[in-house]
Amino acid sequence: MPTSPYFISLQGFVNKHLSKLNVEVTDLDSQFHDGVYLIFLLGLLEGFFVPLYQFYITPGSKDQKLHNVALAIDLMRDSGMKFYAKPEDVVQKDLKSTLRILYSLFQKFKSVK
Repeated sequence: MPTSPYFISLQGFVNKHLSKLNVEVTDLDSQFHDGVYLIFLLGLLEGFFVPLYQFYITPGSKDQKLHNVALAIDLMRDSGMKFYAKPEDVVQKDLKSTLRILYSLFQKFKSVK
């Protein structure tokens, strides 16, 4: 796991917001690969609730994880965010893809308390 100041800042940003749901992230690539925390984080930052019937809260298959990550990416793009990431890469725990998404959220919401 990288320990650069940028990485630590990004993890701190994520944990600052997810702590509102009593969630702590210690491993960015593995804890975001199913899309659940992405959806939670996006809802907290954008100020909306994604109904539980629209995603799998405990995804058990790769298809369910892909659905969740694709939903999160679609919601982010609908809110005007521009970045490149494929849901498949996030599900396969590609750290660069996950970081691209999280950095996009950080850039847009870094001043949100």
